[in-house]
Amino acid sequence: PGTLFVLVYIPSVLGTYTLASEQVSVQAYERRGNVFSAGQLQEKSRQMRTTFAAIAKDNGLPLIDTTDAMRMAATMEPLHGPGDWNHPNRRGYEVLSEAIAKELLPILQP
Repeated sequence: PGTLFVLVYIPSVLGTYTLASEQVSVQAYERRGNVFSAGQLQEKSRQMRTTFAAIAKDNGLPLIDTTDAMRMAATMEPLHGPGDWNHPNRRGYEVLSEAIAKELLPILQP
């Protein structure tokens, strides 16, 4: 009781960047396909953001969507890799934490 929960949406790696090609090859799991169109990936990203917003609303939770901050920063420098392209690098985590902190402050203030 009395605990504040906040739903934080972090975009996928491919949802963070402007894709330069119409076809994108991805690392696939569970025998799924591994080549998708840029449009399919953009649509999936939009669907995920919409779904998370609906979950937050349905459960009365504040939502912090870091997608816009991550996308803006990714236009200037890579936020993933080079050692691990599936997770943010140091700069990626800095951008992510700054985006969360910026949106969290108004939520925590009475």
